[in-house]
Amino acid sequence: MFALWCERHRQVLRMLGDLDAQALFEEFRGVIGARPSGPLSLADYLTLGTRQSLLTTEERELAHGLFQRYRAWLAEAALHDSNLVAHEWRTQIAEGQTPIYDFVVIDEVQDLTPVQLALVLALLRTPGQFILCGDSHQIVHPNFFSWAALKNLFWEGLAGDAGQRQPLKLLQANFRNTRAVTQLSNELLTIKQARFGSVDRESNFLIRSTSAAAGEVRLLDAKEDRSEPSGRLARRG
Repeated sequence: MFALWCERHRQVLRMLGDLDAQALFEEFRGVIGARPSGPLSLADYLTLGTRQSLLTTEERELAHGLFQRYRAWLAEAALHDSNLVAHEWRTQIAEGQTPIYDFVVIDEVQDLTPVQLALVLALLRTPGQFILCGDSHQIVHPNFFSWAALKNLFWEGLAGDAGQRQPLKLLQANFRNTRAVTQLSNELLTIKQARFGSVDRESNFLIRSTSAAAGEVRLLDAKEDRSEPSGRLARRG
């Protein structure tokens, strides 16, 4: 549905260079609407650094205008944006709803936006009683996640003073894959880092396999029927 909405605004979208519907949604979700304090104002949006947005400073005014149209369309179509919902619910909690959780564990935190994370942590009875787990190399829903940005949120007051004292531990041991699979993953990650750089310092490391099995990695011919071999490879892990 978002792609269809973008088609209605294709003339403006063309003015944003190579940006397609998916990239625009990433900008809406991961940049403009991601902050715990609510969507960015145009002034704050324009002051972001070059690595905090997909767009140039000149293009952001158009994107911000599209975001306002997007919000109006959501209301007309009776649809919801998860960031906007999270901000609204978090505001209601701050206004007096009693937090309900003693402890929270969040896995795949790299797929949450800051406002979504802030909503979950607002439900804690005792700030600081949480564990966040994730991997910035496994982002499914692009949102400009980085561990450095997450730590900055805590220094800005997310989860109270206790959030600033939370330690960050790096897990560098792989308990899931064989040594061959882990080695290939490290080689691909090294190529990626050489070409594009690291997301942040905490993501600039390789993994050590703890498996006793050497394992093997195979390439399959794209023209052959891969259904049965793929099943066997998947079962081998």
